[in-house]
Amino acid sequence: MKNLKNLIVVGIFASIYTVHAQTADDISKAIEKEDYGSARKMCQQLIAKDPKSSEGYFFLGETYYQNEKGDSAQIYYTKGLSMNADAALCLIGQGKLLLDQNKPAEALKNFDKAAKWTKNKNAYIMYQIGKAYLDCNFGKAYQENTSPYANNAIEWLEKAIAINPKDGNFFSLLGDAYFFKKDAGNALNKYEFATDKNKSDLKNYVKRAHINKSAKIYKDAEAILNECLKLDPNYAPALKELTEVYVASGQYSKVAPILQQYTALAGKDIEARERLVRYLCYYAKDYNAAITEANGILNMNPKSNSMYRWLAWAYTYKAKGEEKENPAAATANYKKGLEFSRTFVEQPGTTKPVISDYEIYLTSALKSKDFESATKQISNILALDSSRTDVYETMAKAYFENKIWDKAAGAYETKMTKTKATTTDYFYIGQCYMNMGNMAKAEAAFSRLKELSPNYLFAWVQLAKIAEIGDPELKSGAAKPFHEKIIEIAKADETKNKNQLIKSNYFLGVCNVHFVNDNIKALEYFNEVLRLDPTNADALAAKQNLEANKPATPGNK
Repeated sequence: MKNLKNLIVVGIFASIYTVHAQTADDISKAIEKEDYGSARKMCQQLIAKDPKSSEGYFFLGETYYQNEKGDSAQIYYTKGLSMNADAALCLIGQGKLLLDQNKPAEALKNFDKAAKWTKNKNAYIMYQIGKAYLDCNFGKAYQENTSPYANNAIEWLEKAIAINPKDGNFFSLLGDAYFFKKDAGNALNKYEFATDKNKSDLKNYVKRAHINKSAKIYKDAEAILNECLKLDPNYAPALKELTEVYVASGQYSKVAPILQQYTALAGKDIEARERLVRYLCYYAKDYNAAITEANGILNMNPKSNSMYRWLAWAYTYKAKGEEKENPAAATANYKKGLEFSRTFVEQPGTTKPVISDYEIYLTSALKSKDFESATKQISNILALDSSRTDVYETMAKAYFENKIWDKAAGAYETKMTKTKATTTDYFYIGQCYMNMGNMAKAEAAFSRLKELSPNYLFAWVQLAKIAEIGDPELKSGAAKPFHEKIIEIAKADETKNKNQLIKSNYFLGVCNVHFVNDNIKALEYFNEVLRLDPTNADALAAKQNLEANKPATPGNK
């Protein structure tokens, strides 16, 4: 009876995924073209025919997920599971959302459950699991050309191909995974396999062009994309990629017509225009156009909260580009970025923040000197990824740049308790304590710095300064061994270290007069100063004093 039940379940599942061959492929193509309206109509038709169609609910969720609406996607993944507790695709959708929450172990449980329900024999399920690993964080891998889950994706995609080596989509996605591993040769090989399987599959033209663009072979990339657009002049991914090729190759005059064509495709479709804003920010880096478009969308639909994300992004990155040439404009735009970050992160909406949103918020807050808001974003980032100890250093540097020494020192102290301290940490924290007048802690920091990097001249210079502060009248000669070490190190490059060599030799000359009582040695140091700088007034005066049997004037000039 149990075996019979299993056969029935597997048979039902097989029949569901036979339907996939036509319907799911059509829906997938619509999603790929960013035609979410058509995709949703097909999903609704599928559900109307079969209210328990988990496939319909999964793809309905996908239309929202791909447009950065994770909460809406979750609703449909959950609905599919409520209709069919063993809905493998919807389990995968929920697993992808768990990856977005940085919960890979929990996501894997979903993926394993989905695979096991199909007896690990359904290639399409393996493919969708591989796709989930690359899609997570709203396709961030495709935006940044890298993925921490590339190896996971390869593992599942190879399982899919082992079961069904005829599906070009499997090879195409495997090529993506290799590309994100920086293995362009393997990626191109897989894309060519995919093209052999289905020569009319447009996405593989775009992927081949992308590899050529990455290799700066712009003519070939442009030719491949134009070939693709002959097959479908309105294929949005090809239009996007062609814009990037023109920007990368400096063919700026060709950018505007392609962008206009892409914008025209969006028409009055709010979601399409939202995707345009994301593209303008992330790919085209046309921040002024993104700001104009985003504000237009908010006028049409004030509930489109993802626009606050991209306005924060646009203003913050626009400000970064203005810092050197127009610092006043940069300051104003950082404040606007902060305003929109605050609205997006703190105002409930359908699009939820991810780590990159908190990073933008952190940057704009620090540049606007809103340290309270910045501190909150560090907590938000660490809540999603506890390994991101770099945020403490970001905070510390901001305090340091603004000369808030106690806060900077505290941030470095925190960082050093969370991760292994570096020479850079000791450099900055030593500076903080010197500026605070805490010479004991400054000395401890620079002493540790010279232990880690014995020939680092700056550490010895700072230790010499601290010793001089503690012995202004040269009663103990505490700074003497530090200046001797400074000269030993600095001699390796007299040109670069000339000024410090002059200071240290002069100091040791004075020290030998007042502390050691060795005028002959002192004269050697003053002569060394004059060798480096024959017109040095202090050394000339000190030498004349010695020759007239008068003590040199204390000091280190």
